[in-house]
Amino acid sequence: MSRKNRIQTVLLTTRSACRDAVEQFINRKTILAAVILCDDWCSEMPVVITTERTLVEDRKVAALTAPVAVKPSSVPSVPVLTDAEHALIWLRTHAVDRLVADDIASAAPLMPAFLGEAERMGITIWLSDGARNSIRTDSLHGIGKTKSANKQPVFIYALQKQGRFSLFLKRTMDIVLSSVGLLFSVPIIALVAIPLLIESPGPLFFKQKRIGKNGRVFTLYKLRSMYRDAEQRKSELMAQNQMQGYMFKVQNDPRITKVGRFIRKTSIDELPQLLNVLKGDMSLIGTRPPLVDEFNKYENHHKRRLAMKPGITGLWQVSGRSNITDFEEVVALDCQYIDHFNFFFDIRILFKTAKVVLCGTGAE
Repeated sequence: MSRKNRIQTVLLTTRSACRDAVEQFINRKTILAAVILCDDWCSEMPVVITTERTLVEDRKVAALTAPVAVKPSSVPSVPVLTDAEHALIWLRTHAVDRLVADDIASAAPLMPAFLGEAERMGITIWLSDGARNSIRTDSLHGIGKTKSANKQPVFIYALQKQGRFSLFLKRTMDIVLSSVGLLFSVPIIALVAIPLLIESPGPLFFKQKRIGKNGRVFTLYKLRSMYRDAEQRKSELMAQNQMQGYMFKVQNDPRITKVGRFIRKTSIDELPQLLNVLKGDMSLIGTRPPLVDEFNKYENHHKRRLAMKPGITGLWQVSGRSNITDFEEVVALDCQYIDHFNFFFDIRILFKTAKVVLCGTGAE
């Protein structure tokens, strides 16, 4: 190997290592990828998946067949988790960041509609050069290209494109502000803990499974603002739900304690979520994470509101917070935030949130 080639190899390796380190810092989670399998299996794209740490399901690549079926036995060591008929449902209900396709010529007539629907869910699509040339991609939104581990071009499509530097700044701000916020939260939580527990004995903190970025499940932390049997009483109040769509909100909710109303009005109940931010499950700014049962009712386009990490506050909160009752309007505002995301947009939302909290407008 010549000196020039050795230098190029070192530079490429260093660049790849730096990119991987930045991605790990930003996401704090392994990228989850699904692979489209058709009649034939090509070993080229799985190399990309393994290299990019796009691992899922016990550190194996999750594969789905669409829109034609494949025998699991023809794909060594790669689990086939769904079939062509249920592929879109699987994408909507599972955590998937990236959809990878290579040899899909046999499914070319059906593939554009399938990929377009996946894109509507907020999933990023990676197509090999062969896949791109075998189907129509004019309905997809190209945002760039990269190279596979064997230097072959890979074309990237998505409805949203977030700059890596803005995401790096966002994650840095999350770590710094959540760390400082947690320190200041300790005396505040200690102060409200006594009257809260006197009024409603039980655990101080409320833990609940929520849906995060692209369908990941995580545990959200809050100060308990309701009576202990709140979840059991929820079904009794469904007829009074103010929201149109897949969210739940009741005016003057009888499950909320007196102290609970105060900590909700001042947003003190959300201080423990700073731990979620520090862990990387959430961000300070983002979309609100839905409940598991709400997420399971989503239509395809609803999932795109989860294309970024959920946040403690976001665009729809400062655009009316709890005054918005139409879920489709919530989705539209969330997608607007995702489409126009940059670091300074987050800063503006953060200052607007501070104003809303201090004025007590829109909170319940």
